[in-house]
Amino acid sequence: MCIRDRYMGDTVKDILTFDDVKRNRLVSAGKDNQIILWDARSPDFISKKARCHSGGISSLVRTGSDSFASGGGDGNVVYWSFPSLKKLATICTNQRRIKCIARVPKIKMYDEELPQIVVFSEDQQI
Repeated sequence: MCIRDRYMGDTVKDILTFDDVKRNRLVSAGKDNQIILWDARSPDFISKKARCHSGGISSLVRTGSDSFASGGGDGNVVYWSFPSLKKLATICTNQRRIKCIARVPKIKMYDEELPQIVVFSEDQQI
């Protein structure tokens, strides 16, 4: 399936899929600072849009079955709920433009298991 069309042009930097078999939804993000929820059965149909970051969105990573995070040109990581695209938290990394983010195993802290994110930035910091 190809979803490159009039909505995205050359702006897409990353795409996430979710184990959402009945609804076939996926999330895209890119240079236009938009997170887009798509219905994969109909690539022309955009379910939802949300704006975040400045300087574009460079990377997406799943943080759970109903959440994900985005990294962008502003050096921030934003945590999102899926499929509502509600912002859960914004974390300032004090780094330059984020190039990519990845999920690492959860750690237990204060009796909670927290998803951990590793961030690699333009200034080559992790």
